Order: sequence, then structure tokens, then C-alpha cells
Amino acid sequence: MNKKKAPYSRCISDRLAFRKGYLLAFFYLFMLFFLASADSWAAEPFQQATGGSGLVSIEAEHYHSHTPQGGHEWLAVSQAGYSGEGALEAYPADRTSVHTGYASTAPRLDYQVEFVTTGTHYIWVRGFGPSTASDSLHVGLNGAEVSSADNIAGFSPTKQWVWSNQRQSTGAVRTLNITSPGVHTINVWMRESGMVFDKLVLTKDASYVPTGVGPAESPRGELSGCGPTFRIMPLGDSITQRRGYRPKLYSDLVNANYNVDFVGSVSDTSGSHDRDHEGHSGWTPAGIAASLYDWLVANPPEVVLLHIGTNELDVFGVEDILNVIDSYSTDITVVLARIINRATYHQPTTEFNAAVAAMAQARIRNGDKILMVDHESALSYPNDMQDELHPNSTGFAKMAVVWFNGLTAFLPACGE
Repeated sequence: MNKKKAPYSRCISDRLAFRKGYLLAFFYLFMLFFLASADSWAAEPFQQATGGSGLVSIEAEHYHSHTPQGGHEWLAVSQAGYSGEGALEAYPADRTSVHTGYASTAPRLDYQVEFVTTGTHYIWVRGFGPSTASDSLHVGLNGAEVSSADNIAGFSPTKQWVWSNQRQSTGAVRTLNITSPGVHTINVWMRESGMVFDKLVLTKDASYVPTGVGPAESPRGELSGCGPTFRIMPLGDSITQRRGYRPKLYSDLVNANYNVDFVGSVSDTSGSHDRDHEGHSGWTPAGIAASLYDWLVANPPEVVLLHIGTNELDVFGVEDILNVIDSYSTDITVVLARIINRATYHQPTTEFNAAVAAMAQARIRNGDKILMVDHESALSYPNDMQDELHPNSTGFAKMAVVWFNGLTAFLPACGE
């Protein structure tokens, strides 16, 4: 009698040689696909925050549409220090500048935003100027040039990431006037070729000044309703299995008025936090993928927190996990981690994270509900590590903050 093969299992040895040689090629293939794409990763408009600040935060690479013009276009680059999954350069960098008439002659990026507040909104742009001849851009509204938002420069010193809200020469603060609530399109045009654009922030608060990589990106829509609870499955290896980030994350969510229930087949033996999880010490992505479907059936989640790869840097195994989740339900949102590095810096981990991010972006463009979060850059090495592979209490606390920021970007708080 022939035994039926277990779902998603396979002979690892048959693919080992393929995986070893193909990891970097896989990464570059998806990067080329990402660079060539003219569509953004999702269609929903960015949601303006309610409250006094009216904050909108947008990663440059998450545009709704891109229109090359005048022999130039916006291309993805991996300039070190970017926020999110990358940044965009006005290409080619041939010292071209477009001062006027740019709506019809310069490459344009479009970002749809659902505004809940009208009036003056203050603009901040995070950018990188390779030189003083390539450090400015224009912002507009609904496809039209706006004199109060053009010629944003001041990205000085050059060759560094800088936040600017000023017009070249005059230093005038750049603004947009939103005259009605609802969906409007924010436009970004090239002014000088070679300019690298990373993030756009709008706010009602005239005194607000972003720092570092800026605020977390605004959500695009929300999970439907608040409901009694949102079921969250922490999934991974020993970094998830140890209490580590989970008690603080649960406490922070509850204290911020989020109704959540951690789920999984494993439970801590003590603690006042929600003890359930799906952390399995020593497991690889392939091992998780082989068992995951049964775990999902037993403890169905609405959200999965996935931090996996420390025991084997297997991009294909991570994709197998995502395939299993989709086969169970395409309604599950996966918060997917760039995993932590090691106490002694490990270049293959950084390369693995880049390949996972590229793979995830391709899936997002095809409709997968995936949100990338970056744990690797959140920790300080070796100070935040207990041993070569595992964080100490400080490192786990930082991980909790990363998860919290990712979750609260789309989970609605209850009772507001």
C-alpha cells in the first residue's frame, strides 16, 4: 500500500544543493522584478490618523502608481539607512533639473490618502542628496502643481539621510491645503535627477519634527470591525518559545486598549500574560511549514507574527510557511520579520532578510496580506544579546516594540 504523503513535507536533501547556490540569485531576481514594477504593493488608500496631529506617514516605495516622464523614472535603490523596504532614486542621475512645468515633464509618484481632517498640512520628506545638484523634489495634490509644496530641498549635508520641509533658497515651510475630507492623491515629482526619496510625512501639527527613520507607516484600511478579540499567533523557533517579547507585547497591547488573544498549541507554565504561542525551539522554516496546517486548524488566528530562520536561513522554507497559511485562509494577516542578527555580526543573516523582504514584496503585489517589520536593525549587537543567537531582556523588549508598532498600524483599538 502506498502511504499518502504528509501535506507540505518534502525531502530536504533533494533540494539542499539547489538552495545553497540559489539564495543570492533568488534575491536578485526578485529585486529586478521589484525595480521593473510600475504598480504598488496594495490598492487601498493610506489612512490619516484621527486626533490633533492628523499624521500621515508613507514609505516612498509603496506608491499607488508611477509615471515615467521626460526620459526619467523613479527606480528602487538600497541606499544604506533607508526606512521600510527601500528607497527610490530619480534615474538616470544625469544632472537634469525640472523647475517649472514638472507635472507633464518629470517622473511622478502617486499616493492615495484618505483624509479625515481639512486645512493646512505640513510636509516633511526624508531624502538623500548625493550632491547639491541632486537634492530636491516637488510635491503636489491631485495631479496639480502646488506652489506651497514645490522645490523641497535642504537635504544637507549631502550623502546623508536628512528630513526637510523647506523650499530651496527661501527656506519657506512647505504645506498642502486639503479642502475636503476623503481620498486625495499626493504627488511627488523629480526636480533634480539623482535625488533619493525615502519617506513622506504630512501632519496638522506645525511644531512636529520627525527624527531617525520617522513614524511608522500609516495603515491602508483596517481589519474588519473590532470584535470581541483579535486572535494572534506568535510563530517561530526558540526566540518565540522563550517568554522574551511576548509578555511585554501582550501587556502593551492591552494597556493601549487592544482586545487580543494569543493563540497556539504551546503554553507557558506561569505568568500573568496570555501564555499561548507557537514557538518551537530548534525548528527550521521547513519544520514549521510541515506542521503548521494542523496548528492553524486547532487554533485559528486572524494574525500571525512570524520570526523564523535563525536555525536555517531558508527563504524557500519561509515561503512554504506563507503558502500553508494561504492554503488555510487568505484572510490571515502575516506580520513577517526581518529576523535578528547574531551577537557576532553574521552577513548571511542580513542577506537572508533582504531575500525574504523581496519575496514578500512580490507576494504583497499579488494580494497577500503581509506586513514586513524589521527586528534586525532594532537591536544593538552584542549589547542586546544573551548569547550568540538569543536576545537578553533589553533585546526582547525592543522586539516587543517592533511587533507593537507593526500590529497597531492596522489593528483597530476597541472602545474609542
